[in-house]
Amino acid sequence: MFDNYLTDEQYLDLLRRARKRLDLVKDVWCEDSVDVGFKHTKSNVGLCNNGLTTKGIALFPREFPGRREMKYRGWKHKCPLDGRKKVDFLGWGFGCFFGCLLFKSHLGDLGVIKRLYDEQIRLTEKEVKI
Repeated sequence: MFDNYLTDEQYLDLLRRARKRLDLVKDVWCEDSVDVGFKHTKSNVGLCNNGLTTKGIALFPREFPGRREMKYRGWKHKCPLDGRKKVDFLGWGFGCFFGCLLFKSHLGDLGVIKRLYDEQIRLTEKEVKI
């Protein structure tokens, strides 16, 4: 049996690593590909950044060692840039593009992005009891 979802601890570690990387970012960018057969979205400041994937949180690391997909986030593992107010029945991990502050609101202010991460980390630490 495969564990395809991040644990709360893995999610918190992901948030912390993503927040630390923000200190190195100079410009915020995001890409919404419309290529048929290669549809994807990515950003240098969101949890959709494949550069955040480690061996410990990779999806099927033994079966596909060269791929960078991350395990799925659980229903309560919200991306700090997800502007939706409610969780849909599929959870935060699905359809986040439609509520993403980068893609839908064109958020480019790095200070605001850092504050959103800080708040999500604070809420998660409280929940995980760190």
